[in-house]
Amino acid sequence: MRWLTLTLLLLSSGCDLSDGLDDAPPVYFDRAPPVVDAQPLPSWDLGRRDAQVWPDAARPDLDAQLAPDAWIKPDAQPRPDAQPDAQPQPDAQPRPDAQPQPDAQVIEEIPPTIQIDGEIEDWGDAPPTLTDRAGDASGAFDLVAMWARSQGNILYVRFQITQALNLHEGAAADGELMLRIGLPGGEILQASFRERDLSIGARWYRWYALGYLTAPAYASDAFEVRLDLAPLGVEIGSTVEVLFAGSDHFEGAAEVVMAGARPRPIERAADRVAGAIRVASLNTHESGLSRPEAPMIQRSLAAVAADIYCLQEEYTNTSGFIGQTLHDLDPQGRWWYAQKSRDLIIASHYPLVVLPDGHERVLAVGVNAPNPLVIINYHGSCCGYAHTEEDLNRAAEVEMIAEAARGISGDFAGAPVVITGDFNLVGHPRVLDPLRRAPEEGGLGLAWSKARHLLGADSWTWRREASRYVPSMLDLVFYDAAGLTPINAFVLYPPELSPATRARLGLEAGDEMGADHLLVVTDFVPRR
Repeated sequence: MRWLTLTLLLLSSGCDLSDGLDDAPPVYFDRAPPVVDAQPLPSWDLGRRDAQVWPDAARPDLDAQLAPDAWIKPDAQPRPDAQPDAQPQPDAQPRPDAQPQPDAQVIEEIPPTIQIDGEIEDWGDAPPTLTDRAGDASGAFDLVAMWARSQGNILYVRFQITQALNLHEGAAADGELMLRIGLPGGEILQASFRERDLSIGARWYRWYALGYLTAPAYASDAFEVRLDLAPLGVEIGSTVEVLFAGSDHFEGAAEVVMAGARPRPIERAADRVAGAIRVASLNTHESGLSRPEAPMIQRSLAAVAADIYCLQEEYTNTSGFIGQTLHDLDPQGRWWYAQKSRDLIIASHYPLVVLPDGHERVLAVGVNAPNPLVIINYHGSCCGYAHTEEDLNRAAEVEMIAEAARGISGDFAGAPVVITGDFNLVGHPRVLDPLRRAPEEGGLGLAWSKARHLLGADSWTWRREASRYVPSMLDLVFYDAAGLTPINAFVLYPPELSPATRARLGLEAGDEMGADHLLVVTDFVPRR
């Protein structure tokens, strides 16, 4: 068996973040949890702070509205697919042997050097940590290379396979792939990608308990993973073993020394850019602006002070209701114009002209701003994976968007185009080809603006704390690079922001729970 040692020392510039983010235990339980006070989550925990758990061995349905933080794996018993009882239980008792990480372990405060966004340029050109020959897999996941790095007690893993597959969803014939982390105490942390499990022995963890992220959510032959091992007692200077199992594996494991300083993400500002027009997109989750959670969503909308809002899943609320809501939120008391088609809303304080779009999942308008532009709001068909019916539906919908954009005439002919919304991009990324291909190749030639969180540079826009699916980038922005330049594109996620920033933006703790998607905001400056 081949063993490799990878020692990493990563140094960069300093930054600041609020205190108390590194010292919380993971969310898990071995028995029915006792009633305890809520514990603060570590800096990479991405979910709600009052997470609900159930002492139930049954694994929940994938689309359940509520699900356990951690499940008990029955010994030698198959896991049933039964839905757990709908009654929540209090948070789990902290694991007794998981010690908080002292501040002294932070050698130097530095931003993360790798972003989990599905792009691999930030990994550089270092050779793989482990390699494997192609064609030796028992399933579709045929591993050929793996890279492993650490930054403090954050572990990053990247791996390459021979064909484009969806990591978390797919045909049973594809088989399963599992990432295993051998911890210093002898336990093994296992991430089963298709089963969507994160576990140590009989303890199952929610994704946010260990800051667990993967990317991309769409089909690819290259993936990257992040895990925060500090809540498991893994200290800087200790060694972990990284290996794979399932459909394929490497001959041996990589020994990774947890070296360098623990990353402290930098918080960026959400301030408006002078001379820009701000476009914001949000899936409000089942007519969220008329649900009890509406004040949370309203505060988020008001916080970004956009010129144009593109909303999805506003099934029951009328355009007049949305226009009045935005008028009431507007500190200048401006009149807001709103247009609706199915669940789609486009609203602006600039006059709007409805344009032909050709599909119920698309709404296109011309915006009579000082620099006119075309806005297309899209809500893609949900779910599935590469090559499924749902994926084919998304491909047809995006093709109709391209046809609608090519057919714009009259006052808005030649105006720059922005296409945004909930694309539900969980299939094959080639569905985006009609938007990205050059005009001479039959496409629109649009650029893809990937917004980042204000804290750090994560790119995910959807998460559900009750779900076994990890956060994903589902909400996208495409734009005409010949006519527009995106400035300060960001994803608004209030829990990441400092209390002072939340107060300045008029946000309250818990406002992220208004919807399962996050606001995606882009300031566009016209090219002159």
